[in-house]
Amino acid sequence: MVRGRVVVVDVAAVVAIAVVVAAAAAAAVAAAAAAAAAAAAAAAAAAAAAAAVAAAAAAAVVAAAVAVDADVARNAMQDDALRLVDC
Repeated sequence: MVRGRVVVVDVAAVVAIAVVVAAAAAAAVAAAAAAAAAAAAAAAAAAAAAAAVAAAAAAAVVAAAVAVDADVARNAMQDDALRLVDC
């Protein structure tokens, strides 16, 4: 009879250990999922920053093109004015 109780206690201990190990494994999986989500968020933030840099570069190119166009127009107007004065 004593032996049966010892075996039952051992089985209960094994079950308790298995439950603890399963809980630890579930916590590890949850931590890995959280780390993956954080990495994905960091990648999304980096992509957004790269898009912002690209947009700023495009805006700078457009501003430069507008400035060049304005300079060309101003030079053309000055040329026209000089032609009128020469006449």
